[in-house]
Amino acid sequence: MPDEIKMKQWSVIYAPGFDYMLAGTAGDHPKLGINARIPHTDPVKSFEIVNDVARVETQSDTYLCPLKYLDLWTCLDEPMGGEDNVVGDMKEIFNYVRYKLRPSSMEDPDPDRPAFRHIDELRKAGVRELAAERAENVRRMMDFAAKYDHSLYIELSSVSVGSPGVANMDGKLSLLEPELRTGPVADAVCYTRAGVLDFRYWPYRGPQRDSQVYIWSESLKHVFIRNLKADDVTFNGQRLRSGIVTELTRPAQPPEPWNNRV
Repeated sequence: MPDEIKMKQWSVIYAPGFDYMLAGTAGDHPKLGINARIPHTDPVKSFEIVNDVARVETQSDTYLCPLKYLDLWTCLDEPMGGEDNVVGDMKEIFNYVRYKLRPSSMEDPDPDRPAFRHIDELRKAGVRELAAERAENVRRMMDFAAKYDHSLYIELSSVSVGSPGVANMDGKLSLLEPELRTGPVADAVCYTRAGVLDFRYWPYRGPQRDSQVYIWSESLKHVFIRNLKADDVTFNGQRLRSGIVTELTRPAQPPEPWNNRV
């Protein structure tokens, strides 16, 4: 029996030739880890809403998607594959998204429809819950970073695009969002603050899937990474075990930044 994967933020998307799929963030994915970004799942086979939770089966997994975490801004707002391809209770979601974003496209727009008001209230509660969870995560990260001056602490759920970190520079704590910079040869994940710190790496370069740090500013004395992924990852050949906080070893000679345009 497949694992039931709980989604924190989710939407229904459509790709020509692939029918309807889910996209979003999984709270704890058995294969991908904590807060795993899922660009798309396999095609949806069944979609049933029970007790304000959509139970969605794809070809390989089962997802539990609370309506309070529905991300309507990335959700498909009208079926593109024809009404015959809509599965189970999926149409109820599409109607709600139309009601919120494109009411003129509804056959029978009704702002007082009880079902829509109910989903609205659920989503308001979900927004508050996610905001509180994020605030608690930031507080916990700051507590860790506060122990080490001139440090960067990252809770890594995605190697390819990076995850939020907290910097402690001269006792000043700040949240630092990664920036993905696209280059002519490779993309780079960058944690930068002008004149303060600069930490950049190429995700998964080479056949060994080894991410390589290519810029590490002198101002930065410590870099800690908590690996939230389900599997171990490596940076400059150093193994970062799943679920563990590891201090990166600074490369004796960082790789030549041949892709300095990123």
